[in-house]
Amino acid sequence: MDQDKHQRLQGLYNNKKSLEDLQASGGWKMLKSSIDEQCRARRVSVFQNRITDLDKCFELATLQGEVAGMQFAGALLEILLHDINVDINGLLTQAREEEEDEQHSASDNE
Repeated sequence: MDQDKHQRLQGLYNNKKSLEDLQASGGWKMLKSSIDEQCRARRVSVFQNRITDLDKCFELATLQGEVAGMQFAGALLEILLHDINVDINGLLTQAREEEEDEQHSASDNE
């Protein structure tokens, strides 16, 4: 594996560790619990209200937007970890393929 790929891989592993540490922290668990609680409260409000006029429609749409945003914020850590794992696997696969190509080239030259 060349130096550039090695550095990129090391950076990805460092980022992954930082995100995993954040995910395991009490602060994140408390924030995630609060996000889930706020989403539930807003969903209840959306489902309990009837649309009686245009203002009520906008109010409910706003609540639904808030729920979507909070759900995204709550899922962002998992999304980032998934993306980092995909990048790590991609780099490792690329390095392995390059190594195999080099081995095949060396054996063809013999």
